[in-house]
Amino acid sequence: MQQVRQRMRAFRDFRILVRNLPGFNIGGGNFDIDFVLRGPDLETLARLAEELRTRAQTLGGLADPDTTLRLDRPEVRVRIDRARAADLQLDTEQIATALRLMVGGDTEVSRFRDPSTDEDYFVQLRLS
Repeated sequence: MQQVRQRMRAFRDFRILVRNLPGFNIGGGNFDIDFVLRGPDLETLARLAEELRTRAQTLGGLADPDTTLRLDRPEVRVRIDRARAADLQLDTEQIATALRLMVGGDTEVSRFRDPSTDEDYFVQLRLS
């Protein structure tokens, strides 16, 4: 970790955090090296992430470099009519929770057991 910190000091425009990963993972994959690029311009981030991924392929010892930014995913913007929401006695937290469930689904509303494979599957609720 100290060696990585030392090498990353050359990139003064970046805020670098080097840390040990937890012993178990709750989603997102289990990776030895993970870079997080953040910024307001998604096209620039996508270009830089792809450039980093391509360069990582040429380095020895790195297997299957990948990026998680996908610009082809649909985006929905919601503008809350606060006066109407107040009339319906809804606050923004309730609306945000409902939207999160509709778009992202819930972690588990039930389980389905497939007797043919003897496997349990989580059932998630989400809009199509």
